[in-house]
Amino acid sequence: DRVVVMKQGEIVDSGPAAQVMTAPTHEYTRKLIAAAPRLSAHERRTASTQARIEFGGEPIVRVSELTKVFPLPKGEGERRSLTAVDAVSLEVRRGETLAVVGESGSGKSTLARLVLRLEEPTSGSISFAGEDITHLKGEKLRQLRRRFQMVYQSPFDSLNPRMTIEQLITEPLLSFGEGDRSSRSKRAVELSEQVALPDGMLGRFPDELSGGQRQRVAIARALALDPEFLVLDEAVSALDVSVQAQILALLDELQRERELSYLFITHDLGVVAETADRVAVLKHGKLVECGDAAQIFTAPQEEYTRMLIEAVPAFSA
Repeated sequence: DRVVVMKQGEIVDSGPAAQVMTAPTHEYTRKLIAAAPRLSAHERRTASTQARIEFGGEPIVRVSELTKVFPLPKGEGERRSLTAVDAVSLEVRRGETLAVVGESGSGKSTLARLVLRLEEPTSGSISFAGEDITHLKGEKLRQLRRRFQMVYQSPFDSLNPRMTIEQLITEPLLSFGEGDRSSRSKRAVELSEQVALPDGMLGRFPDELSGGQRQRVAIARALALDPEFLVLDEAVSALDVSVQAQILALLDELQRERELSYLFITHDLGVVAETADRVAVLKHGKLVECGDAAQIFTAPQEEYTRMLIEAVPAFSA
């Protein structure tokens, strides 16, 4: 009914919700409102990214009839199971962002873990850069991990609290025996600059950083081995809108500079409109629709997709 806006411990704006959202009196409130993702952003995204996506070449990732079935504890009668991903086929082109959307429990995160071979598929196939990696194991799979990385939803949970920021960023380099201490430290400085971390952060620990700064550290760590493909699993959902906007802008800049391909897992269609070139919609583990972001947002073919779009608050439209 009413909204109170705080900045650095002080109330800067307050009043009836409609008034604050439509006629804010403080510049900070206006910045927060401007930072909120909007469904209409797909028009700008499509215009700015179409030229750099490779349509004719081999997709960097392709999954075919991918299925994951989890056994459940025995109940009454026969043993039960859960099909988390059900015969999904899709591809990620080089240089593009494919967003995977759906309700909680739709199989988005399981699909991401299957693509990165963090889960074993029950059936189906996964190829990366034209190579079948469905059953790759051991050192071959380990070496392949140089080429793809994951950024998780909670940067605080994914960063070891006992390691400094420099140690966290260079951890992949150390794991793969890359360089000596001096070269790794130099690389940490380069990566921290690329993700726009403030000076003096490398000697600190995760609990001394803000949420947005921690996510920048997680992104820097993911980039340490110069991967070609990143999976972003709800990577901005834990951030406030102003920091979220900064991270989305950073990801877009890094994609253009490094020609990265992204698989973006999210439930937020506003974020999808800001980031995605194409969209895949999952429901109960099944792929119900996949297409260009503009087509999905303006002319969805499936009732479930229309329901997801209609559920977005009008303010984000």
